[in-house]
Amino acid sequence: MAWRFPLIGSVTCFALGIYLAGVFQWTDIGHTSIWLSAALSVAVGLYRLSGSKRRWSSCHFASTLLLFTALGAWTYVLHLPKNEVRNYAKRVEPGKQFAEIALHHRLPPTANYERWVAEVAALASEKTRGKLLVYLPKSEGHPPLYPGELFMIHTRFLKPPAQRNPYPFEYATYLFNQNITHQVFLSAGAFQGGPHSLGLLDAVRRKLERSINSSDLSTEAQALLKALLLGTRAALHRDTLRAFTDAGVVHVLAVSGLHIGILALLLRWLFSFLLPWKWGASLRAVLIVLALFLFAAIVGFKASVTRASLMFSLFALTDIRRRPTNPFNILALAALLTLITWPKMLFQLGFQLSYAVVGCILWFYPHWIRIYRPKNRLLAYFYRISVLSFVAQLGASPFTLFYFHQFPTLFWLGNLTVIPLVTPLLGLGMGWLSLTALGVTPPLLTGLINRWASALLGLVKGISHLPYAHIEAVYFDFFMALSLWASLFFLGLFIEYKKGGYLLVTLLLSVGIQLHFIGKKRRLMERSEFVVFDAYKRNLALYKVGDRAFAFYHIADSAQSQSLLKSYLVDEMVSRVKHISLDSDYADAWVKKFQNHIYTRYFSLQIISGDEIYRKKWQANFIWLQDLPRVNRISPCNRSQPHFLILDGSSHRKNAMRFTALAAADPGLRLWDTQTSGAFQLSLN
Repeated sequence: MAWRFPLIGSVTCFALGIYLAGVFQWTDIGHTSIWLSAALSVAVGLYRLSGSKRRWSSCHFASTLLLFTALGAWTYVLHLPKNEVRNYAKRVEPGKQFAEIALHHRLPPTANYERWVAEVAALASEKTRGKLLVYLPKSEGHPPLYPGELFMIHTRFLKPPAQRNPYPFEYATYLFNQNITHQVFLSAGAFQGGPHSLGLLDAVRRKLERSINSSDLSTEAQALLKALLLGTRAALHRDTLRAFTDAGVVHVLAVSGLHIGILALLLRWLFSFLLPWKWGASLRAVLIVLALFLFAAIVGFKASVTRASLMFSLFALTDIRRRPTNPFNILALAALLTLITWPKMLFQLGFQLSYAVVGCILWFYPHWIRIYRPKNRLLAYFYRISVLSFVAQLGASPFTLFYFHQFPTLFWLGNLTVIPLVTPLLGLGMGWLSLTALGVTPPLLTGLINRWASALLGLVKGISHLPYAHIEAVYFDFFMALSLWASLFFLGLFIEYKKGGYLLVTLLLSVGIQLHFIGKKRRLMERSEFVVFDAYKRNLALYKVGDRAFAFYHIADSAQSQSLLKSYLVDEMVSRVKHISLDSDYADAWVKKFQNHIYTRYFSLQIISGDEIYRKKWQANFIWLQDLPRVNRISPCNRSQPHFLILDGSSHRKNAMRFTALAAADPGLRLWDTQTSGAFQLSLN
């Protein structure tokens, strides 16, 4: 494949260089520059020393791939915040600082805060650049905020905290891959001065969003239009987003190729009057490219819309030359242009999904669509959608299984019924939004969109509630995801070239995935451990024995605690979970809880909370300290010591630090503070 399409091999090696630099955390621009110079010297040297054409072809191709790998690593390091001259991260000081920030886009809110990604325009009166995560307390007092608004703030810039629990989502790494190095928490009166527009694109985006918010559309229709047309999911209800995910059609909420394709078709029709002119076709192609990138800029250059805009633009420009082009080269060129300007986009799920799905469609769809050709037009239409959704899901499956540990079994039904409804809604929404932005509000069109959006949401929720609509808690690690992708690659080679060796490799990789899963499951089934999680203002512990687990928490914290446990249970292949309330007693053959005592076959646990004072007379192996109040002393009794004092995240930080200082004065005490050291994990094997 790489020999037939050398651009694909070059882009793959460029992405490999970015991946290696990110995984191994290369940050020194000097070292990577030396490696790049060495790779360039090797490539030039092999080119000059090669003799025959055959020898030149193989040697120079290999050296070119090595050069692109080094170039990818160098590009990644060059774009790191520490290597950017004007990045604010190089000027952050420990105390409070004045800064001017511009709101960029809204993120889904938390229980107590609104979240925004902002650009730091100035720090301490010095012009800077760089992204910042902003937490704003939820309040009805402040007016609604929009992208592009500028504010003066005076606060501390904090590093995102490292994850302190086993198997959770690495949020700090996610922010780093978004080039977000710091976060701030602002109080209600932290803003100084009024908002101002940052630029034309922000003004357009704000006007479009205000047009939707001030319309007569229903709340659900407004949220759906903002997701479909502007790429903003923050207004969608969590249950609605979950329904789209379970139905296997969450991709329609991302501004992607479907939206860009519809817009490109509308633009081709709109500018078709230019075709009779001498340079009409060229002018139409240029106008389409400009319009597509304007739309991509308005929605924030998301990975999927950037890829689709680049591909459609490259196809439009090739029409001017009137020469056939290979879609694989177009896809590879779009990926290369994206990674050169933003290398860290390689680590974003949107980028990975977008290019993987399109690559699978380009490779598998033409072959499978030739297997059966219905003569009936309606049947042919639905057959093409079915094949397209199956091929797309094939490309997305390694990512959905690895990142989300679930698989939508009814994705074919969702795509077959939802896409025919979404396509007209996109066209109606684009027309309605254009008219509304111009000050024209057609009531008939508004009512039609309301009913259409209601029918679409009802259909999606109905599919998501069907029995076995999706499979959850599927164990799938990086090795399995990589092997699955490799098996798809060799399956494509077998379909393309009809060689049995490719099919054999595909089967061997499939068997390898199963053997790896069986071996991993066997190792995890032999493992037992006790964990006290670092849960903010909550108490959460878990006792795991093989594929069985016992979770201890208060009933009031059930939803948050189970959400925190989800990743651990999946990655440890726990199939049976017993949820035990800390407010009541429980007993079975494995665990016994009586008042503030927990007994297992491996250990005993004493729970101390509230105003109780720690006394050394307790005979338990572990003491679990919860909701620690203002501590002034540790009461001395006899010298019977537990193995550990475990202080969880439910206590106020100042009280926890005070107790830590008291415990440090007694060399006989061993204290584990989850707020500083992370979750307490003890192997019981």
